[in-house]
Amino acid sequence: MILLVLLAHEEVRGQKMRTIRLKHKKVQTVVNRFRIDSVVDDRVDKGSLGGVMPGLHLRKMLVQLEGGPASAFHSYISKSISSPDTARPLTMYIKKLEVDERQGMTMERLTLAYSYAFYSEGQQLTQYDGESYAETSMDASTYISKLISESIEQTFRKLDDALKAQVPVQPQSITVVARVGQVGSISGNIPYSRSRLLGIEDFKGKADDLSRASAATYSGISVGYNAINTTAEIKLIVDVTPAFSPERSWCRPAARNAKTLGHEQRHFDITALYACLLIEKIRATTFTPAGFKEELDRLQTESNTLLQDAQDLYDQETSHGRIAARQLQWDKNIEAQLNTHSCY
Repeated sequence: MILLVLLAHEEVRGQKMRTIRLKHKKVQTVVNRFRIDSVVDDRVDKGSLGGVMPGLHLRKMLVQLEGGPASAFHSYISKSISSPDTARPLTMYIKKLEVDERQGMTMERLTLAYSYAFYSEGQQLTQYDGESYAETSMDASTYISKLISESIEQTFRKLDDALKAQVPVQPQSITVVARVGQVGSISGNIPYSRSRLLGIEDFKGKADDLSRASAATYSGISVGYNAINTTAEIKLIVDVTPAFSPERSWCRPAARNAKTLGHEQRHFDITALYACLLIEKIRATTFTPAGFKEELDRLQTESNTLLQDAQDLYDQETSHGRIAARQLQWDKNIEAQLNTHSCY
């Protein structure tokens, strides 16, 4: 399920603040052995959740939940989590809730670190600490709502299973589902589709005056995951999404023609191809419950390097589409590989 991120901006002592609203799910998650009567914001610093750099912003913008974490969590839980009235009443304490965004050379990583404790009749039963992330070449801040809501649901499932067994259980195995994601409609980017080719109107960015190129395609592979803990295993769902950024991609007026568009489409096709290859690698990898984050990160880093090398070689051999014969060879080769490795 993809959650829309509803945003608002305000100034906080001269620094912009972004307000996030958690959108309730249409289909409720069911837990059977407990219900949450109240939520307490028990963080040491009850200010913002951290900072992000949305879009092309170079300065970090602080992030807060609408109404504060306790109110936002209680509203989300009451409308998105279903529990029987006879279930054990618990109080949820938010011990930690922090988001941080880091920008690399080509990728942005949004990390959510959280810690939730659960109390019954004033006594702490258990506490769950976790961390999840989304990494993308686009605007990583669009994942904030999704990561927070998933952290709640994952923790609730784990607690429900633990209460059933009445003993803490450490996952002994991990199963992985890797698939093509569809997050472009949320971030304003265009997810890849064989039936939806790029058009000149998709190049909305301002041309780079320092570049000698006729056009530039900004596309990349976003990777996000949802780790669902059960009593004995982790189910890891990995979404791999190739997407095109209209706001960053540009084309000079004199180059707005079919030839230029065809060359730029192949750049997007190459991104899509390496997304499929990454999915194949993820499916073929044996992950470990304790180390899957690092293992997934390694695969993505390797994929990004190979993708960049392929994009550079494409431009080098075709001279940015000016050598017609080499462009035709690349066209045929890319089509053949997409047909062989297609995951769309």
